[in-house]
Amino acid sequence: MAGIDGEFGGVMPETIGEIFVSIIGVGGGAAFISYALMKTLGAKWLDAQFSERLERFRYEKAKELQHLKSDIDGALKATIRLQEREFEVLAESWHLMNTSYGAAEFLVNPMQSYQNVGDMSDKLRKEYLDGFAFLPEIKQEIIASSNPTEEFYKNRFWLNYNNACSANADFNNYVYKNEIFMETRFAEGFKLVSTKISNALLSRSSNHSHGSGRKDDDSWETISKDCAPLVHKMGKELRGKFFNQGVKLQDSLPKT
Repeated sequence: MAGIDGEFGGVMPETIGEIFVSIIGVGGGAAFISYALMKTLGAKWLDAQFSERLERFRYEKAKELQHLKSDIDGALKATIRLQEREFEVLAESWHLMNTSYGAAEFLVNPMQSYQNVGDMSDKLRKEYLDGFAFLPEIKQEIIASSNPTEEFYKNRFWLNYNNACSANADFNNYVYKNEIFMETRFAEGFKLVSTKISNALLSRSSNHSHGSGRKDDDSWETISKDCAPLVHKMGKELRGKFFNQGVKLQDSLPKT
C-alpha cells in the first residue's frame, strides 16, 4: 500500500475515473490512448452482452408464446369438437323423440278409422295387406279369417304398438348413451318425455288386451295433456340454444 501511495503522491484514488486521471498524469498521451481504447472496447462489450441477453430473452418469450398459442389452439379445437358433438346429439335426440311421440300418438289416438278389408275382393285384400309389415303367416290368417276386418284390426294394433315401443326404446337408449354431451336440462327433459310415452303405451296395451275399451285408458290424456307440452317446451329451449349460439358465433367473427 505504501508503494501505491508513493506512486500517486500519497493519495489513494477512490474511483476508476480517478485512477485513469492519475494514469494520464503519470503516463501522458500513451495512457490517454489506453484509456480511450478501453472505454471503446468496454462499451462494445456491454453492447454485445446486452444484445446477447436481449436475444435470449426474446427467444425464451417466443417459446412461451408458442406454447401458449398451442395450448389455446388445442383448447379451442376441443371446444369446437364438443360443440359439434353436442349439436349432433341434441339434433338426433330431437328427431328420435318426435318419431317416438308420433308413433305413440298414432297408436293411442281415439279418432282412428280402418279399411273394411272384409268387403274387399281377395286380390285387393292381398294387395292392401302387402302395404303393411305383417309377417306372411299373419297376412294369411287375416285373409283366411271368417272376419278379416276384426283380424286385421287386432294385428294392426299390435304392429303399431310394437313400432311405437321400438321407437321409444331407440329414443330412450340414445339419450342415456349420449347424455354426457347434453346439458342436464335437456337430458332430463328427453327422459321425462320418454317416460310419459312409455306410460301411455303401457296403459293402452293393458286396456286393449283386457278388452275393456277406453274406460280406464288414460293413454290419450297422457300423450295430449302431459307429453305434448313437454315436446313443445323442448323444441322452444333447443331453438333458443341453437340460435343464441349462432348469434354469439357471428358476433365473435372479425368484421369485414
